[in-house]
Amino acid sequence: MKKFLLFAWTLTLLMSCASVEKMLEKGDYEGLVTKATHKLAGNKKKDSYVRALELGFSKMAQEDLATIENFKSNNIARDWERIIFLGTRMNRIQNLITPLLPLVSESGHRAKFQFINTNDIIGEAKKNAAALYCTKLTILKEDANNGIKPAAREAVELIDRIHSLSADYELNILRNDMVQKGINKIGIDIENRSYARLSLRAENELYYMPVVN
Repeated sequence: MKKFLLFAWTLTLLMSCASVEKMLEKGDYEGLVTKATHKLAGNKKKDSYVRALELGFSKMAQEDLATIENFKSNNIARDWERIIFLGTRMNRIQNLITPLLPLVSESGHRAKFQFINTNDIIGEAKKNAAALYCTKLTILKEDANNGIKPAAREAVELIDRIHSLSADYELNILRNDMVQKGINKIGIDIENRSYARLSLRAENELYYMPVVN
């Protein structure tokens, strides 16, 4: 029984190491880091996991930085938001690794990690995305002032998005104005043809029915 348990434990360990190597080959660096940090949370720092984590993080960081630079060159609001996602993900990954540092394997290998300043990346992306959305907001505002109600409603959504990205813009007054311009107003005439006198309560319910836009 002991031999069987030892064999099963060894087989499981070999399969786990193989899965980490497979993730590295496939480029699943996020999955690799998550799995490796989980395995390394205990006392034993298996060499294969330490080296896989070190290499996987390095490749992920290089890949993400290259993607970020490409998105920056496009200077599109949508791509700046993608940069926010990448920066946030990298921050989460680095927070998984930080508690393990200094990370030294059982064989004595000391892993090296070059962390990225994600705060600067995310801050720059939010600032630029908000600025580009404000440019679009100017166009929507003009259309809304010309009576185009869908533009007013889109402007409200865009203002909410800008506020979520940056506190540098005071757009509450404009938002209220766009809400009013985006409301569809419909006139309704109510006429009693029943030849019966309605109670005051019934009349109030008819005349003050809530209308959902």
